[in-house]
Amino acid sequence: MNENLKINLDPSQGRPVLCGNCKNDEFITTSKLTYFSPILTGTSKPLVVPMQVLRCSKCNKEITDDDLTTTNQATELVVENL
Repeated sequence: MNENLKINLDPSQGRPVLCGNCKNDEFITTSKLTYFSPILTGTSKPLVVPMQVLRCSKCNKEITDDDLTTTNQATELVVENL
């Protein structure tokens, strides 16, 4: 795999991603902490891992991959109907 691959994307050719709940197009980045016991980590200490998540800035719903897929399909329908 070529790690030096550079892709030029024109933002005007993309589609906005919308919240599947309220159709807002602005998101905030938050973190969830996931705890792993020493039994799972195989060490003498527990491990806490931060995981980045996106939340809608309007309705505060956590955005999942399923939301993005649904949103993209809905956006395509809106674009086709224009």
